[in-house]
Amino acid sequence: MFNVSAVFLFFILISGSAGAASLSTYWVRVPSTQNSCAEEARLLSERFTQATRARVASSECRGEVAFVADGRSHKVYSLSVSYESLAPMIPHSAKFGEGYAPSTGNGRGAYATYVECLGDLGAQRQKFEEQTRLTAVAAFCAPAAVGHPVTYVLQIDGFGKPAKSLFVYRHPFMSRPDARFDDAAGRLLAAGGAVLVRQSGEQRFYYSEYFVPVRRQIAGFFPSVDACMAQQPEIHAMLESLSVHHFSGCVQGAKSTTLELIRLGHEMIGSDLGIGSPHYYSLEECMADRTRAKSAFAARNLNRPALAAICRVNDSRTGYAMELFYRL
Repeated sequence: MFNVSAVFLFFILISGSAGAASLSTYWVRVPSTQNSCAEEARLLSERFTQATRARVASSECRGEVAFVADGRSHKVYSLSVSYESLAPMIPHSAKFGEGYAPSTGNGRGAYATYVECLGDLGAQRQKFEEQTRLTAVAAFCAPAAVGHPVTYVLQIDGFGKPAKSLFVYRHPFMSRPDARFDDAAGRLLAAGGAVLVRQSGEQRFYYSEYFVPVRRQIAGFFPSVDACMAQQPEIHAMLESLSVHHFSGCVQGAKSTTLELIRLGHEMIGSDLGIGSPHYYSLEECMADRTRAKSAFAARNLNRPALAAICRVNDSRTGYAMELFYRL
């Protein structure tokens, strides 16, 4: 005879075992303190419980690790917390190092020395809790995964869904150093709601609910500052049509001058790279042909307008080419 009760009991037992909690471990190495390693393990367990509400089975000091950084001896505590969970809990980490921008990661760190990183731990831990609304369970410094000379990444771990996350802005690789663009980047990030918490060279680390779309772009290379400045009104007019917050300027280098722009906004700007441009024998000839070239571009591209027409030195450096910019 078919026993319904036995089948039902078997289903309960299988379901219960499939959903049973198992032990997982959170492991971290933190700077040594005046407390003992065992005491720091206990404090880590308290913060972990506060952050996750998980049932902690045990906390442990796994040992002390000595190393040399910046010519000085240092020590970290290796700590672990074992807890019951259906699956391992993944920390939300704020890392003061480069990743695939705007995300942060273990790439080039924001600190030149280990001591400098240690000195900022307390302040960044407080800012983490203020901005993410998470408990800072652990905070530490470690060498960056890439780069020479070595730099250091400050990392803070919390658990849960953050109110804001840490992002990084840095100027594009091809752009040239210029204090005006550094200042503009800070202003534009702030205008987009970013809370700046660390600047290291060209890196700007900030908290925000979403990444702030500040974009810097090179609009052309020119043989002189005067030739560059002649194009700036065209770029300025384009930026005015795209974004309230922007800046553009000519940046002088050793062999040429670049016209660069930086703006706040999600819209992407592309260019035809001057591939379809005629050969112009002078800057004046190129600039006089702007209106015709823009009309021809719109006709070829289903009335999509060219936002700007920039006259720059052509690739062979024998004359000028016109590069047309448009919305992607």
